[in-house]
Amino acid sequence: MNSRAVVLSRLRSQKRASAQLPDGRFGTQCIDIAKQFVENTKIVGGDCIKVTDSGALGTAVREFKHYKTATKVFSQIPAITGNVDLDALTNPRELADIDLAILPGRFAVGENAAVWLDLGCLGPHRAIFVIAQHLALVVGSDHIVATMHDAYEQANLTKHDFGVFVSGPSKTADIEQSLVVGAHGPRTCSVFLVG
Repeated sequence: MNSRAVVLSRLRSQKRASAQLPDGRFGTQCIDIAKQFVENTKIVGGDCIKVTDSGALGTAVREFKHYKTATKVFSQIPAITGNVDLDALTNPRELADIDLAILPGRFAVGENAAVWLDLGCLGPHRAIFVIAQHLALVVGSDHIVATMHDAYEQANLTKHDFGVFVSGPSKTADIEQSLVVGAHGPRTCSVFLVG
């Protein structure tokens, strides 16, 4: 018997009583989830813009500083016009110089300011949320859950086989523990909170 087989045999011979997994839902719950989401969006380096209703969303976006200065805008929000049609793109390299991507989020998470995006939110090219210079996400204030536990119950991968949580702009602190924003993706991430 080789040494590997000996080690595995000894491990298998150890009988341990099974333990129940903890619920994991501990700590205090925030009463005002929307307020917590706004605060945490700032903490993760994002910007949260409150919009009274969906009718005011178009005006709010047109007044948005990155929309005003953008040359190429992609929008998955029907009320907001962009000038890039991703369906017409034949070469993915044409995505390289998109200034602003405006995407709907399915829901948001109060505890960490994450917004859930699936393929239905992203459109035909799933890379759009990381390749644009600036990212704007649109979420209804009534579509905010408190914790990631709640979020995983909401995330539905049966309809779309891809989904991702986005929390603030791209950032890293790998090199000398110095925070760099916009290193691997969007330099800014703004959330339009509707309602």
